[in-house]
Amino acid sequence: MNASAATESRTIKAFMNNLQIVTIIHTADINMEALYIVQGHEEEKLQIENMEIMEDRTVLHMTEELEAGVRYRILSEEEELDIIVEIGESPRSPEFEEKYYYDGNDLGAVCENSRTNFAVWTPVAEEAYVLLVDTGNTDIVLERLPMKRTEKGVYRFSTIRSLHEAAYQYEVLINGDYHRTADPYAVSSTVNGHASVVIDTQKLGLGKPVSLPAFSSPVDAVIYEVHMRDFSAHYKSGMYQKGKFGAWTKMGKNREAVSPGLTYIKDLGATHVQILPLQDFGSIDEKEYPPAYNWGYDPIHHFVPEGSYAGDPLDPTAKVKECWQFINHLHAHGLRLVLDVVYNHFYNAETSPLSILVPGYFFRFTDSGELSNGTGVGNDTASERGMMRKYILDSLKHWMDFYHVDGFRFDLMGIHDIETIRQAEELVSERKKDSLFYGEGWDLDTSLPPEQRATLEHAGELPAVGFFNDGVRDFSKGSHMDLENPGFVNGGGENASELPFYLSGSVLEEMEQGPLFESPQQSINYVECHDNYTLWDQLVQTRPEMETEDIKRMHRLASSIVILSQGVPFLHAGQEFYRTKHEVENSYKSPIWINQLDWEQKNRNAESINYIKNLLEIRKKYAVLRLDSKEAVRSAFEVLSTENGCTAVKWENEVEELQLFFNASPLEQTLPLNEEKTFHMIVDGDIASLIPLRTIRSNEITIPPLSTVVLVAQV
Repeated sequence: MNASAATESRTIKAFMNNLQIVTIIHTADINMEALYIVQGHEEEKLQIENMEIMEDRTVLHMTEELEAGVRYRILSEEEELDIIVEIGESPRSPEFEEKYYYDGNDLGAVCENSRTNFAVWTPVAEEAYVLLVDTGNTDIVLERLPMKRTEKGVYRFSTIRSLHEAAYQYEVLINGDYHRTADPYAVSSTVNGHASVVIDTQKLGLGKPVSLPAFSSPVDAVIYEVHMRDFSAHYKSGMYQKGKFGAWTKMGKNREAVSPGLTYIKDLGATHVQILPLQDFGSIDEKEYPPAYNWGYDPIHHFVPEGSYAGDPLDPTAKVKECWQFINHLHAHGLRLVLDVVYNHFYNAETSPLSILVPGYFFRFTDSGELSNGTGVGNDTASERGMMRKYILDSLKHWMDFYHVDGFRFDLMGIHDIETIRQAEELVSERKKDSLFYGEGWDLDTSLPPEQRATLEHAGELPAVGFFNDGVRDFSKGSHMDLENPGFVNGGGENASELPFYLSGSVLEEMEQGPLFESPQQSINYVECHDNYTLWDQLVQTRPEMETEDIKRMHRLASSIVILSQGVPFLHAGQEFYRTKHEVENSYKSPIWINQLDWEQKNRNAESINYIKNLLEIRKKYAVLRLDSKEAVRSAFEVLSTENGCTAVKWENEVEELQLFFNASPLEQTLPLNEEKTFHMIVDGDIASLIPLRTIRSNEITIPPLSTVVLVAQV
């Protein structure tokens, strides 16, 4: 029996725990004293400081530190053994991190002065090659170009050729086998991301990007969340290239000068468009038309735009150019773009380029060796490790420096560590001081210690980072997980005493709920988003006995809380005209007819759209509704009443006084007024207007049921 067969029959494996410890797993009695370890094909035995022999394993403590990317073999002539030492857990060891962390800015394929330079971080690889492949059939290798190992385990290849639009992969030798993968730092790819594509951005003919004037403060923002396909797919949308980047950049069917959809968002009063993920994702076949539907929270390539949104998904340059043009077109019309980014997991951890290049490094594992799964989709990225953190930061740089995005919304931000999020926010704000940076601070069961997670609980450690305030959402309409217990607007206002906390931006210590945030700028206020039921769908399920007009009043009341609270208002596309997803709670892969914006419904609800639009105008006009510090909130805020399902508060500074009334009761509520003052009503529940609806000189005011009223004191 040869050594290989003998090894196989006894199921023997060897792997590195770190750079000085090797574990051998064995299922049969073996004379471990006869084993020794060598480097590659050399005969010299490496020194073993200590050997721990157990029933099913033996642990070797090496005298000298081993090197990554070098083949080590366990040999025994007596036992007829010759096995490769696999890299095992060593990439997750502190020694590996310290020795191989690379801080250069040249990873990926870079075109420069008619040269093309490739660089890939794979310190565990014994060999690495650039494979130039056929764009139409990436299985066909046109050239195999050897790379040179350099500092920190970075492999390089440089050529005097300009390889613009060339398709390529990397081939690496790891654990005794060759593996092919795309480049994690590539800025474009072939269809469905099987191979990367070299892009010389100077050859794209993009022109000069539009610059916008500086944006004053996050509290002046109005975020409008929309999915690329939802927005234009409806047959009455009036947009060309439905579901594509081009829907935003082409004139409408009626020959409008700009896309009617873009004009609609701007006229509504939004300042920032938050687009659901644009980074290349893996759940749909880009070659299909029409493609299957998915939100896109399953990323593959974080530097590459999603190909199904391009006019020609088969053209690797089209998605780059059209994505750039889409964002530039928003800027040309005064709108900013917030990119929804998903760095917390990959579509498939095992097949992701990062895992193939450095197995076991970029993801978290449990104590039992399984992939951590706090995200609920099979894997959690290890942002706390240097090169995963660098990957995230480098991707953010690319989207800011090339695409000129204006901010980021971090999906499941609580999966990430605090330090990475702090560094990410600092990087983004250094590049664009008026950028927005916020995310989901949910505390999820990942293997990172709780005290290190970027969760809502740790908002005080991230004072420049915004967090989705799910308290506003659940207070207003109840939890989507418990439809038996409605919230303020659909429950008669029983929790009216809690509303002042949310109206004040969730920052005041003196409130019973205690402060969530250091400043109102951290509070992203919302009652619906792409997740869970729309506000309309939740209201009709919690109050099925209510008339449609009363459901609409509840809906307007909830939206007014978002818009008139201190902090940053966030609207889900279509919320302004009672968007429904036909009571589908999680529509991430539901058919397009469920997810699309119904533009006919928009036309039927012009009065609601005007109500939201004018509320946003009111917010914009009165600075006292947009305070940017805890101190300013405390000095301007007064709670007038929280009785009988109706909350009344006052905002007053040196130049403005507003009184806001939110009545969730099914009955009228009468509250006192200062009869020595004259008030102008600008919101009455059905209508919002900068032009006063009527003037009030009285010692009391009656608030209609299920309505918001706003008074401005005459000064």
